[in-house]
Amino acid sequence: MTSLLSGLAPAVESLLQTAPALAGGLTIATWVIWGLGSALLVLMGAGLHLLIALWRRPGGGSGPQPSRPVAA
Repeated sequence: MTSLLSGLAPAVESLLQTAPALAGGLTIATWVIWGLGSALLVLMGAGLHLLIALWRRPGGGSGPQPSRPVAA
């Protein structure tokens, strides 16, 4: 067990030395993913808004139509 831990020490040390460089890349990746997610939510909201507007328009879409009085 001791030899295994002593063999891992250089790998852990090199990983700790590269951590600041990885943190910068991780920050950029986080902002890019956040921005793409935000844009996707805005586009989905606009698309749903358009679909609802088309569905409610009289004569447009296949949504419910206003009832007409029945002539007797």
